Amino acid sequence: TAFGAGYSFANLLLPLGISYFAFKMVHFVIERARGQLPAFTFWDYLAWVFLVPIFTAGPIQRFDLFISHRNLRWSPEFAWEGLTRIALGLIKKFLIGAFFASAMVWLSNGGVGVMLVNLEDVPAWRVIAFLIAAYLFVYMDFSGYSDIAIGSSRLFGLKIMENFNFPILAPNIGNLWKRWHMSLANWCQSYIYMPTLGISRNPYVAVVCSFLVMGLWHAASWNWIFWGLYNAFGVALFQYWTLTARKRKWGIIKTQAYQWAAYPLTFLFFAGSFAFTMTADKHGLYAAFKLLAKCLTIDI
Repeated sequence: TAFGAGYSFANLLLPLGISYFAFKMVHFVIERARGQLPAFTFWDYLAWVFLVPIFTAGPIQRFDLFISHRNLRWSPEFAWEGLTRIALGLIKKFLIGAFFASAMVWLSNGGVGVMLVNLEDVPAWRVIAFLIAAYLFVYMDFSGYSDIAIGSSRLFGLKIMENFNFPILAPNIGNLWKRWHMSLANWCQSYIYMPTLGISRNPYVAVVCSFLVMGLWHAASWNWIFWGLYNAFGVALFQYWTLTARKRKWGIIKTQAYQWAAYPLTFLFFAGSFAFTMTADKHGLYAAFKLLAKCLTIDI
């Protein structure tokens, strides 16, 4: 009936992308059914659901942490902690983030659409630099917003969970996803990865399912689905490589050269995922693959 009324696959999946609110409700319902939530009042619940600083863009605050990490008495130190965190967020968003936004425009000669039109004439290094700038822009913009949300909450004596922990310094892709958008990654670990692992007994299946949900959470589009698959491939490949290296006792993973090389390789791999996000709204999936191929000096 829904398809007959003109609904598409994307229309039906769209509610999955309505942000933190839906994921918070899933968390609450599951933990309530498990009996894992602390004692609370109806007003506690409303305060958690409609906490203004995190309402639209997170972090995805767990209800139990919201209850246990709040201060019922206000202290002047909350103002200092909150204001300094807000200031840090504003610097990230409007100074550092703005710099990388300008770099993206310069590297693409006016925008990703312009770059795609003339992609055959664009050197590979410029596309790689554009994706790196996109990565750093999103990091500064999103982590800056998280700082503002955390700081604003702290003004009222509330301690909100962290969302970023210097992901640009991650030594591998698995570690990066313990540092990037941590509240979403933790949510998927609790409610997608672990249940799927329990059913399938296959960690790679659990990884793919988790990242598919992450992609759909952002938007019901092929670009975001493949963004999820791209990251799932990276995490699964790293898990397989690490397990194989340990079983076969390969000494290379313990060498200093390997450990140092892992940092830029992780950074560049994750930067590549922004080919999907930068083309998601207007240019489509094929454009993302064109950018990734160009990074390897291949024109498609």
